[in-house]
Amino acid sequence: MVRRMVTPSKITAWLDCPHYLTLRHQVDDGQLPEPDVGFGSFSRLLQAKGELHERNCLEAYAQSGLSVHHVPGRQERETLAAWVARVGNPLAEGYDVIYQMPFIHDGVRGIADFLERVDTPDGGFAYEPVDAKLTRIDAKPGHVLQLCFYAEAIAALSSQDPAQMHILLGSGRREALKVNEFRPYWRRLRGQLAAALDAGPEARTAPEKCGHCAFCEFFPHCEAQWREADSLIFIPGIRPAERAALAVAEVTRLEQLGGLDGQPVRIRGPRLGWLVEQARLQVQARLDGDGADPPFSIMEAGEDATLGRGFELMPLPDPGDVFLDFEGHPFWRPDAGLFFLLGLIERNGAGDWVYREWWAHDRDQEAQKVAELVEYLGQRRAQFPGMHAYHYNHTERTALQSLTREHGVAEAELGRLVQAGVFVDLFAVARNAIQVGTESYGLKSLERLTNYQRNHDIDKGAGAVVRYEQFIADGNPAELTAIAAYIED
Repeated sequence: MVRRMVTPSKITAWLDCPHYLTLRHQVDDGQLPEPDVGFGSFSRLLQAKGELHERNCLEAYAQSGLSVHHVPGRQERETLAAWVARVGNPLAEGYDVIYQMPFIHDGVRGIADFLERVDTPDGGFAYEPVDAKLTRIDAKPGHVLQLCFYAEAIAALSSQDPAQMHILLGSGRREALKVNEFRPYWRRLRGQLAAALDAGPEARTAPEKCGHCAFCEFFPHCEAQWREADSLIFIPGIRPAERAALAVAEVTRLEQLGGLDGQPVRIRGPRLGWLVEQARLQVQARLDGDGADPPFSIMEAGEDATLGRGFELMPLPDPGDVFLDFEGHPFWRPDAGLFFLLGLIERNGAGDWVYREWWAHDRDQEAQKVAELVEYLGQRRAQFPGMHAYHYNHTERTALQSLTREHGVAEAELGRLVQAGVFVDLFAVARNAIQVGTESYGLKSLERLTNYQRNHDIDKGAGAVVRYEQFIADGNPAELTAIAAYIED
């Protein structure tokens, strides 16, 4: 049997999606063509931020006075095995830090960001693996598995078993993990991985939507397969357990679900009714064609505590009402994000909608603008006691709560507004008031019901982040103008 080589990043993908390895094996065996790896602008931005974080970590090692060995890079057309052989065993040389060390061990291959030398009780030394990761809070399972592999490979090469492994988080914090605490987890998963590798391209896995889809080169392939199968996976918010219950009743296609009538399904009544109506509307939208407005229905209030009760969440309209939308850069710096634009629209004295904005280009300005916005909302509430601040999904309210707490500004003032019920989430209203024949209940899907035409060239929030990153690079105010137009829309 041919031993299939995998990388730590592929193991991470397999953790999210077992079907990933099946597809990768089908490519390796010539059953599928190699997919295009077309990273979008936001993915490239994140990759660049990750590389910046790694360079910063490397610079910190150098500035600390440690001897850093840069492993010679891989040459053009050189196989990984040939590269590993040429690099040899720099661990024997006793450098303080080894940068970009390649390993092949027990069917897995990978490149460790850093190896750190540590003294051992017998007067010798050993090496411990260190990875730079952009995440700021704590290690993810995939990160831990990568480090477990590097620890195992180090032990095989040097005969010294690392005691610890480390992650240099984007926040600047170092997280140390004891190898022995995670070794059983690694060995158990290695057994499962070995079984997946042995199954090869014939493994009985199926594509499922998961967190890896957004980064997966096989997503177009899986999506085409779902489309061909008329999969229930396109129903917004449907749960895997619900699809499994429907499959037991031999209902696996949208068209079948939309016409379901009286078949026994182990899903509670109101929820099943919602799913059937949602499928019916999506099938109708498909028949109507792309150019038509999406079909919709108003939900009737019944025994369910939320379904059909969305409009009950709506206060009476008030001339002081405002509508909020924010834009933030999650990786403005490796150690910090930044909400760079806080925007709202409101009616002026003539009854016309006008746009207001608060820009922040560093963390101090962020604190200042957050305080100014909360103060403004308080003043407008005092002027219009029936005023509410509307937003779509919870981000704006929760972001303000987080930012006021983090910066220590306007916490009490914001707390009073929240307690008074000033903030109203229109996503919750829409989700529980109407059903629409769309595959998402995001704002850009539901606004089609109003025939609203956007007037900007930014397609989503990630695009605004990319444009803001461009502003950071060249200072062109046109980038800010484009972002502001997106937020105002």
